[in-house]
Amino acid sequence: SGLRCKPKSWRNHGGRNLNSSLIDVAFARRVNYNWRVLQGHTLSYVHVNVSSCSSHQAVRTVCSESGLSGLIGVGSCSLLDEVSSLSKSLQLPLIALPTGLCDSARLSKDMTIVGSHSSANIVAAAASVITSDSVARDVAILYDKQQRNLQSSLSSAGVSSLTFRVDDTVNASVTPDLVHHLKRLVKKKVFKLLLFASPRNALSVLRLAREAAVMQQNYFWLVLDTGLSKADVLSVTPAANANVALLRGSVFTECTAAVMDVFPQCQTDWLRTLDARFVDAVEAMAKALNDSLLDPGFSPGNASCAPLRHWTSGSTVLNRLMSISDYDTQRGLISFNSSTRHFSSQRVEVVASYNELWSSPVSMLRSAQFDASSGALSKQFRYKGVSLAFPNTFMGFKNQTIVVCTPESPPMTNFEKRFSNSTVIINGMTFDLLNILASKLEFRFYTKDSDDGNWGAPVPNQPYFNGCVGELQRGLVTIAAGPFTRTTTRDSVIDYSTPLFQESNGILLPRPPPASKMWNVYLPFNYDVWISVIVLLFICSFITWILAYFSPFTAYNLKEEYAIADEVWFQEYVWSVVGSFLQQGQDFYPFAMSPRTILAFWWMFTVIIYGAYTGDLTAHLTVTITDYPIKTLSDLVSQTAIKPYVPAGTNLYTLFKESNSGVYKQVADVMVDLGPYDYCPDSVVRQERACLNDYTYLLAIAMKNCTQYYLAEETFNTATVAFMYPDDAYFAEYFDFYMQKLLETGLMQRLFKIYWSSDIVCTVGKSTEANSINFKGVEGCFIVTGCLYGVGLILLLLELAWTKLAKKQPLDCVIY
Repeated sequence: SGLRCKPKSWRNHGGRNLNSSLIDVAFARRVNYNWRVLQGHTLSYVHVNVSSCSSHQAVRTVCSESGLSGLIGVGSCSLLDEVSSLSKSLQLPLIALPTGLCDSARLSKDMTIVGSHSSANIVAAAASVITSDSVARDVAILYDKQQRNLQSSLSSAGVSSLTFRVDDTVNASVTPDLVHHLKRLVKKKVFKLLLFASPRNALSVLRLAREAAVMQQNYFWLVLDTGLSKADVLSVTPAANANVALLRGSVFTECTAAVMDVFPQCQTDWLRTLDARFVDAVEAMAKALNDSLLDPGFSPGNASCAPLRHWTSGSTVLNRLMSISDYDTQRGLISFNSSTRHFSSQRVEVVASYNELWSSPVSMLRSAQFDASSGALSKQFRYKGVSLAFPNTFMGFKNQTIVVCTPESPPMTNFEKRFSNSTVIINGMTFDLLNILASKLEFRFYTKDSDDGNWGAPVPNQPYFNGCVGELQRGLVTIAAGPFTRTTTRDSVIDYSTPLFQESNGILLPRPPPASKMWNVYLPFNYDVWISVIVLLFICSFITWILAYFSPFTAYNLKEEYAIADEVWFQEYVWSVVGSFLQQGQDFYPFAMSPRTILAFWWMFTVIIYGAYTGDLTAHLTVTITDYPIKTLSDLVSQTAIKPYVPAGTNLYTLFKESNSGVYKQVADVMVDLGPYDYCPDSVVRQERACLNDYTYLLAIAMKNCTQYYLAEETFNTATVAFMYPDDAYFAEYFDFYMQKLLETGLMQRLFKIYWSSDIVCTVGKSTEANSINFKGVEGCFIVTGCLYGVGLILLLLELAWTKLAKKQPLDCVIY
């Protein structure tokens, strides 16, 4: 007789055990048509529906039947445990087909054989699959009330796990806060999920996982078979590249005659392992009963519960069942495993979701098989030379067209053309990087500016940021490409790629006019040197005159006939010292040795000073030196003529706005906000604007416009810049892998050198420009010479006034 649960509508109720028509067809086609029953014997079956009653009631229902010769039980572990006890009492062979992982030691005993793989084999296969494609750091196990022993089984197989109970009552409905738990898995970066629940609960969990965005390509769902078909799993699998696999006993995939005999329509997508194993159980039981008919002393089934009477030939039939080895049903082999008391010749297989291209429909294909005897997992799906148990494991976009948000930031990102829908045509380093990544990851792309023109900053009282960050949050774009500064604020809502390079913020200022070269002829000496030379000139003249005036050896004091009065006149010594300093010679020399000694040292001083002066004079006549007044943020805020201009919606803008003290707060108090489509600098050089932005952006401008702008010495707010992904992006790992390759091979650095020269043309702090000597360089010399000529003319007028107007003699003037 056959024992099964009460039939239910699979699609409406989320699960069923066996279809009534399958039971009828299995006995009609595989028993009555295929087996030669000896004369005088009949082989018939009855259905016992127990789904609406308890296990004890089910046993009483079986006991109400008479003339039983065997049992095939399909149902929960608790039900089969009760029926197994009954089969022992009545000595009726039982083939048990559990819909969960049952305790093999408890179920496989006495008169019971399990018609499917043992729980140990299924757990070993699950552990092998879940750790096959990558190292499993954490595995989340979702189970219902009837499958609660799975965690300990996996732990013994070496898989650490987090567990979630997905039902509350016997009439299980999925836990209401499961979505909350699933979203926690996103934050915890738990990507491996093992689901073992009744069909109804399993499908409900998968539906909720899809709603919670926990079925992207970076999540790997392994569903253990409790009566599910491929079509059941497909009905709740997203259309685009989810990784959902069903671990089950092997099921035929080809529609052979033996398959069509039982499954006329051969709808393999709807075929379950439970269906195939039931047909195998029917054939095995029929073969054992038929072979037992010829055994001596065989008697028809006469077991009963009241009064209790066991079947004397039951052990004979059981031995026939246990002797089945490699029996070919033309749908597969049936073999009894004496160590586990299971029919386990069929392998454990993995059927997983797969999309050939991004736009292709999803299907379920056999991707791996597990050999319970050797413990080896054989992966049957290969992509790009890699064997995969989950065929939709992300290794590329499969020709998908992705949307890239990329604000303008020359020379990293240059807009060639901007359309009304914010789509842009770009060039620059960003475009080059996207082309390289597109060739590696098999995607096409089009670029757009953010709809509001911003980069991405928090919006008060709103869940989404503005700019590209907000569009990533809302799923409007796939990635954001450009020099996005990494901040903790942004990192809380999106993910960053491998860093592109280190970036700082800088200050671009209008270049002040160069300093005048009028007095460069005197710049070899500082003012204190010039004053010292002039003072020393008079001191030397005075000392020489004193020595000559009082020395008894001067020609004037000796009253020699060749003596002249100039030898004891102070003013003559002044002119003599000046003449020697200017290398014009002198009119006379003192006769005495003491004043001559002073003059000798003065000539030596003159040679040294002249050499130092002429050595530095050429450089000052050919170089223009410009001193820049603003070199730091502190310099910028300490004056009012030049205002800082900062683009709104950027990381820098947020930094200033959120500062509560220090120079950043001072900048925030005086800064001018730039709108999304305002530029600093613009086409006109504005002396009142200081542009604060990314240093690389400002550097490119300064290098092209050295005569108009300069960069301040200070850089600040140093951080890494990178591309941005949505939070928990399924492609992040592979994107980062190729980005890291670009860094390791030096290609990133070569691209950087293409768009930013390593030679900084515009220096900061001071600017020196070498030119030929022009009139500006020696203009001061002409002015001083003219002034001396003027002084000479004034002295002439005074001399004329002394003699003509005052009627005095020249020798009456004390300075002569």
